Amino acid sequence: MVAIYVLKLERGKYYVGMTRRNVKRVLQHIDGKGAAWTKKYPPQKTKPVLSFNEGLRVSDEDRITLETMKKYGVRNVRGGSWCKVNMSSREINKLEKKISTLKKKQATRRRSRKCSRCGRTNHIKPNCYARTHADGRKLRQKEKVDSTVYEAFLRQKNAAKKAALEAEMSKKENQRKKNEINRLNREIKDLNAASEETNPEARLKILQTLSENDMEFLRKHLGKGLALVGVAGIAAAIAAPKAKQALSSAKKSGVEAGKKIRDIVSKKKSEWK
Repeated sequence: MVAIYVLKLERGKYYVGMTRRNVKRVLQHIDGKGAAWTKKYPPQKTKPVLSFNEGLRVSDEDRITLETMKKYGVRNVRGGSWCKVNMSSREINKLEKKISTLKKKQATRRRSRKCSRCGRTNHIKPNCYARTHADGRKLRQKEKVDSTVYEAFLRQKNAAKKAALEAEMSKKENQRKKNEINRLNREIKDLNAASEETNPEARLKILQTLSENDMEFLRKHLGKGLALVGVAGIAAAIAAPKAKQALSSAKKSGVEAGKKIRDIVSKKKSEWK
């Protein structure tokens, strides 16, 4: 699985690229060390990252490149299999004909990327640990954790958070930007902590919350301070009864919640074995 990004460049140009683990490649383009296209047309100084989509296949890079060409014009976009800076009229016409048949195929592919087990779009069925369907129905829970899936899921989440953080840091300085950067840094820290977890029960709870996009649920229903606890804290709260009481108390203390829950995680690991 890879992440596909779209950069907005100077003079109305765009670039579609792919990265496997982190945002180093995106930063190379911004620093002038990327593809020939981004060297000729550097990324905009403000909000250069137009989009960053994780959990995709390598083949999706060409699909997204064609979609971007359809939206902004073949002459203004490069990426995937079409990185040649100076295309001939014949090459451009051939691409335009290819793009004209894109709409029908695009709808089919969008449907196929949805998890057939839970209906969400941030993973596929073999990697699904959700306890509920996107429409609210309860699902039969998995009882064992696949270590490969666990590690890959966390890597993808971490890469997406880091890309979002880089995009946020490129914005104009304001209080909202500072708050968002703090939130993303905290979530990245929690994902890193979760990657070190070895207890099977805790790993299962973490995969369940990630499969269900539980961070968004917590932000909406339990308050901003509790959302900052992160997936590691959520797992601890579900796995240990005493941690649930601490979670309720931590909710009242806002930004201190994350520290309190993480303290409990370290103390309660022995109880999960």
